[in-house]
Amino acid sequence: MSTITDSVRTLFRIRAPRKQLPPGLMPSFGMIIACDDVKMIVDADLTEELWDWLLFKGWRGVSPSKDRRHYRFAPKDACFALTKATLSGRDLMHRRILRKVPDPTAVRRGQQAAQRATPAPS
Repeated sequence: MSTITDSVRTLFRIRAPRKQLPPGLMPSFGMIIACDDVKMIVDADLTEELWDWLLFKGWRGVSPSKDRRHYRFAPKDACFALTKATLSGRDLMHRRILRKVPDPTAVRRGQQAAQRATPAPS
């Protein structure tokens, strides 16, 4: 029943924008954090100061078992790069990381173009 309801809501574009997750405790190594539609794995120990900065930028801890949102993934070493960045270079590094996240619509458009270009078997 919920899949039918979900399909109808998708068809008529009846979607409510989700609220931002509340700030939580500082994540430990291996946990997942998210900002808007981007997920990042914490692959380095975060300092209290870096976690406060990430919270300010909109990053929140995610509980995978309760979260049904669709995400794109940041590059593997993104969190590590942020821990090594200087205070002044952190904003630039953050923008670079978000720019490297693949756009799912571009990937889908590329796949559709490749399917059209492939000749049908005779």
